[in-house]
Amino acid sequence: MLKKFTSLFLATVFISALLIIPVSANSIITIDDLAEQIANEYKSMYPDKSIIIDEVINLLINDVEFIYTFNKNPDDAYDLTERMLNDSLFTPIIPLGNHLSSWFYADYTVPYVNQILNYYCGPASIAQALIGNGTQLNTTSNKNRAFLDARAADMGTTQSDGTHLQDMKWMMNHYYANGNTYKDSIVTVYNIDTAMGRLENSLAKGYVPIIYLADTNLLSYYNSTFKHYVVIYDINHVTNKVKLMDPHWLSAHGGVREISIPEFRDAISANTVNGNSWILYN
Repeated sequence: MLKKFTSLFLATVFISALLIIPVSANSIITIDDLAEQIANEYKSMYPDKSIIIDEVINLLINDVEFIYTFNKNPDDAYDLTERMLNDSLFTPIIPLGNHLSSWFYADYTVPYVNQILNYYCGPASIAQALIGNGTQLNTTSNKNRAFLDARAADMGTTQSDGTHLQDMKWMMNHYYANGNTYKDSIVTVYNIDTAMGRLENSLAKGYVPIIYLADTNLLSYYNSTFKHYVVIYDINHVTNKVKLMDPHWLSAHGGVREISIPEFRDAISANTVNGNSWILYN
C-alpha cells in the first residue's frame, strides 16, 4: 500500500505555493513518484533484473488504462504494479489442468450480444460474460439495447472513450457477493505465459474472461486498428485454437471467432500505439 501521512496537519500557509493537504489517509503522489518508489524497492531486492523492472514499469505508466486506474485509486495502481512485476519476473502461473496434448476447456454457453453502437463493446462483453458464467439468464432482456444502455450508464461509457477497464471490473464484480471475483492484469511479452495461465484457470473455475484488445488489427479477421472488448470462452490445446465471442455489429467481425493460440498470444502481448491489452479474469 502507499505510504501514509503520520505527521500532524500542517498549519503553515505558504504564499509562494499552494499546499494541498489530503483529507484521506493516503498521501498524494504523482504516477512518476509511484514508479520511482516501487522500482527502487524491486531493484533493491532483485538488482540483476533491473532492466526488466524498468521496462515493465515504463510500459505501465505510459498506458492509458493504467493512468486511469491510478487517477481513480493509487493503491489499486500500486497493487497492480506489484502483481505485474511479480508476473514478469518469476515462474509463470501453472494452469489448473495439465499440458497433455488432450487437455482442453469445453465451450461455455456464451451468446453473441450485438454491441449496436461502435462504443458499446464493453457493455456487450459484460452481457456475454455474465450469461456465459450463468450469473444472468440468456434472455432478451439481458441482451437488448435497454440492458446495454443501463450498463453503459453504470460504467460511465462515452462515445469518446468507450468503457475503461477499471469500470468493467467494477461492473462484473457488482454481480458477485464478495466484490472481488474478477481481477485485472495488463499483458506484455514479459508475462504472457502467466496471463494465459490466468485465462485458463478462470475458465476452469467457471468464470469467462473478458479481453481488452489494444489493437484489433493484430487479429487476422480485422483489417483496421481500434481498441475493443471481446470474450474468450474456449482454449483448446488439441486444436491449438481459442474461441472468442466478438460483440462487433458487423458480421465480418462479430460472433464466434476461432483463431490459433499463437495468434492470440501475439495479439494480446504486443505493445501498440494504443498501449497494451488487458485481461479480466478470476
